[in-house]
Amino acid sequence: MNVTFRGQLKLIFLALWVGSSRLCAQTSAPTNHLVIQEALVIESLGRAGRNTLFTDALEASLAAGTWTPPQAGSSFTLPDGRVQTWTHAVANSNGWFSGPEMRGGYVYFTVDATDSRVMLLNASGHGMAYVNGEPRTGDLYQYGYVQTPVLLHPGKNEFLLAPGRGRMRATVLPPRAAVGFNPGDLTLPDLLVGEAVRTWGAVVLVNATTNWTHDLELTSIWAGRTTRTPVPTLPPLGVRKVAFQIQGSTAKADAKAVVELSLATTTKGRRILDRTPVELRVRLPEQAHKRTFFSSIDGSLQYYAINPGRDLPPGVPPALFLSFHGASVEGIGQAEAYAPKRWGHLVSPTNRRPYGFDWEEWGRLDALEVLDLATARLSVDPARVYLTGHSMGGHGTLNFGATFPDRFAAIGPSAGWISFFSYAGTDSFTNATPVEQMLRRAAASSDTLALATNYLHQGVYLLHGDADDNVPVREARRMREVLGSFHHDFAWHEQPGAGHWWENSDEPGAECVDWPPLFDFFARRRIPADAEVRRIQFVTVNPGVSSRSHWLGIEAQEHSLQPSEIEAQWDPGQQRVIATTRNVQQWVLETGFMNLTTGTGLKVEVDGQKLEGLKPAEFVPKGEFPAIPGESKPYHQPVRLAKISGRWEVSSARPITHKNPLRHGPFKDAFRHRMLFVYGTVSAVLIECGDPVSC
Repeated sequence: MNVTFRGQLKLIFLALWVGSSRLCAQTSAPTNHLVIQEALVIESLGRAGRNTLFTDALEASLAAGTWTPPQAGSSFTLPDGRVQTWTHAVANSNGWFSGPEMRGGYVYFTVDATDSRVMLLNASGHGMAYVNGEPRTGDLYQYGYVQTPVLLHPGKNEFLLAPGRGRMRATVLPPRAAVGFNPGDLTLPDLLVGEAVRTWGAVVLVNATTNWTHDLELTSIWAGRTTRTPVPTLPPLGVRKVAFQIQGSTAKADAKAVVELSLATTTKGRRILDRTPVELRVRLPEQAHKRTFFSSIDGSLQYYAINPGRDLPPGVPPALFLSFHGASVEGIGQAEAYAPKRWGHLVSPTNRRPYGFDWEEWGRLDALEVLDLATARLSVDPARVYLTGHSMGGHGTLNFGATFPDRFAAIGPSAGWISFFSYAGTDSFTNATPVEQMLRRAAASSDTLALATNYLHQGVYLLHGDADDNVPVREARRMREVLGSFHHDFAWHEQPGAGHWWENSDEPGAECVDWPPLFDFFARRRIPADAEVRRIQFVTVNPGVSSRSHWLGIEAQEHSLQPSEIEAQWDPGQQRVIATTRNVQQWVLETGFMNLTTGTGLKVEVDGQKLEGLKPAEFVPKGEFPAIPGESKPYHQPVRLAKISGRWEVSSARPITHKNPLRHGPFKDAFRHRMLFVYGTVSAVLIECGDPVSC
């Protein structure tokens, strides 16, 4: 819809801003805040949602600089000739606007100011806001904690908001401090009775000024212990979630921990800018609780929840149940929906947000990080790790389980949807153009069914209510149909008359997630050791996401981001591997478990070609290999084969400058390495110079 290249770049920036900067919070509203009661509204002018190609005629006009403020009755002509009209709307008594315009349309209102001042926009139900043309992030899921500082100019100030979920409200209010807290959106640990307190929390800071702020310090006081934490620089009109340390003696069982936070500037002496109390839960060690950690992905403070096992058999390493939450739920809510297990611990990541990233992209990385942290902390049995989840978490279970097939003994999705293509109507690009083919490849990791044969490594238990009005039961039935065509270790239960969330028993735990037959199914399965796996069928669409299953890995593709597959069989008596490949340029075998006879080496028959006497690379101690996302162990004695001029040859590790599992994937992969986003604030002047050396 007339989206220029410049407009596309702006929309990419805006999408990244929406996805990464929801670092705002809800505070008590001052008495002189302004609740917006009247506005102009218009229905959708494009096509957004979960589609790959975002099109919006109004936003295209913003990017092109042709936008003009509307009036009641003025119209907007779309490129296809359709005409939408701006109409007057009035909010209800609680300040909510509703109607068809609130699903993909726009809301426009103005605020008059007598002088230049910074205010806070506290709106809910919108994905994006433009204040005097400046973009600001939104609160699409209506949590109410998103408050963004905005600069008002003398006279009329324009607000243009893009709602998306059926209703929206907006308030403009003064900040509580020039630089201060917004403590409604906290990341906090629980304190455990009997455990010394040395942990971290995080709180949102708001810079409601037009200046950069430096030399800030955040102080926490708990149980008589004062701890000071330096604060990073805050940009003008910016918000930033910052971590603070909490230290002190052990918490008491009958108390709640109130931590007093203060923010100070140390530029000229020490001056307090704002104060706020923060309350932490105190839990018994056997209760479900939260633990915070610093993410290696971006350095942010995150948390995961643990529902500890009870009465665990002594001397037996416990199992681990990784459980993915659904939309609008957090990790602690998911963990508390289960009764404690007597043979393992339940762990639930929180996917960065209650909605998060559908357990893909950053949600997938967050889950991998939590899985590794919890496995080490809880000293679990690596052969008894299981994956489950509900709703959005059910989708995560299906996609994550297919992506990392050797990390779980069994998976159990409940009320899960298969993919964006099947559930949300995302573009599948039938008869795709070359550009559409490129976009489809970029989203290929979301195509769960393309990875379905990886389920051969796991048991699969499908659980769904047949009256589910949120995630249609057709999703589970479709997955049952797919599994039935090749899988021999899956089970199915469709609960009669059950909706999306259901519980029919007086036993602890919600049955739609804590389903006893599901855990019985788990109990009878374990992850086999590499030496116990004779045959592997493994497929990946992106080695940068998933490159390995047991003793076999795909390190390079012939055609990037298209399905790559290997079927391989290990014959120990012959010291031979027989394999067929599809779209594979380089692959690797881990031979450490094979006990190859000295002198004879390994025989490989691949795609009809025979190679003999292959010797593994020299053993390298664990820890000297770089970590590959999603892989639980490095290659110690690898044999690598690369296709050169159509023939397979023994190869070495790929150079870091070539595509490999550590350097592979689309644009968003850059954000997993603490990427710094730099944007220009002053126009550059291009000076011609005839002498490059002197320039």
